[in-house]
Amino acid sequence: MSVEEMAPVMESIISHEGSKTKVYKDTKGNPTVGVGYKLTGTNAPQAKEDFKELEIDYDAVLSGAAELTPNQVDALTIKSVSRARAASSRIIKNFESQPDSVKDVVTEMVFQLGPTGFKKFKKTIAAIEEGDYEKAADELEDSQV
Repeated sequence: MSVEEMAPVMESIISHEGSKTKVYKDTKGNPTVGVGYKLTGTNAPQAKEDFKELEIDYDAVLSGAAELTPNQVDALTIKSVSRARAASSRIIKNFESQPDSVKDVVTEMVFQLGPTGFKKFKKTIAAIEEGDYEKAADELEDSQV
């Protein structure tokens, strides 16, 4: 998927997450940077790999001694959204045949919750796969996850 095709979902995620060039604590207290890019915990190995690939000093950013450039934030966001999109296609059996709006909503949910978190929405997933988007929306509203 191209960056242009990802633009709508990226804009939505940025509007919900915000974007910061310096490290900050997310709502759960995790060191985070950019657009909801968690630096520690289970994401640490991926973060270190991404930072190395982009020639960013992970330790300096994590400690707050350095901040990202807007281009680096964009690059990390593209990587994160691409991963969420790929995970979405593994979770929703007929993902690629879904309308773009549905793909974008699922991608954002996977971005926010992670694949494991999104998989808990079994009835929503089933409704999406059946093309029953009204039921999928109702299931999300009724969800206690």
